[in-house]
Amino acid sequence: MSATGIRLRTVAMLEAKTEFDGALVLEDGSRIPLRAVVVWMTPPDHRGFVPSELGLELKNVPEAYLAALARLFAEVD
Repeated sequence: MSATGIRLRTVAMLEAKTEFDGALVLEDGSRIPLRAVVVWMTPPDHRGFVPSELGLELKNVPEAYLAALARLFAEVD
């Protein structure tokens, strides 16, 4: 995860440049709506039980996502 993108393992196989809407579900159950475009896709290896991977570029990143990301990477005392 970064401020502008997400690397995702999935059973979905989406072509590069595919745009879609989704949501990041936080531990407390709250949802942050996201819009993304697939930048790259690595196909799965079914024999090795390895799912496909997607590189997603986030569009119009919401402040709630950035705040959640900051909390995730904040130092804990």
